[in-house]
Amino acid sequence: MRYQAPLADMGPWKEPQYVLAQRALGFNCMNYQKGVTPEPTLARHSFPDKAFLDTHCPDGLRLELMFPSCWNGENDSADHKSHVAFPDSVMSGDCPAGFDRRLPSLMYETIVATDHFKGRNGKFVISNGDPTGESRPFRNPFTVATHFIALCRVSNKS
Repeated sequence: MRYQAPLADMGPWKEPQYVLAQRALGFNCMNYQKGVTPEPTLARHSFPDKAFLDTHCPDGLRLELMFPSCWNGENDSADHKSHVAFPDSVMSGDCPAGFDRRLPSLMYETIVATDHFKGRNGKFVISNGDPTGESRPFRNPFTVATHFIALCRVSNKS
């Protein structure tokens, strides 16, 4: 189910996890013009079409992905996702019942230079072919060992 929240609606929400998962995706316009207030993090929850990007995003698009930060204490689950959940404000807030352990908050941001294609015919799609930005299952290409090594390297102050 696709859900588009208004830009000003920043939670907390008492909604099902599939709605919070959609709110954990951000597709925000970049506009560095003087006097323009930037869109807040995770404000737009669906991929804007090319006409909207050309008109309203003069400096590109910021793609955001917030990961769940509430954990039920299980190391994994059969679907590889039901052992974690989003707090009620996605980035912060209260965890749902049964998910009483907090994980570090993790959000990926990617800046896309959509402005370089202003006025050209075509459309933008996410690399999996999705033009809508609806949440999909995360496919992890890395092993646990790779993540651990990367975390140690980032955490090591030497």
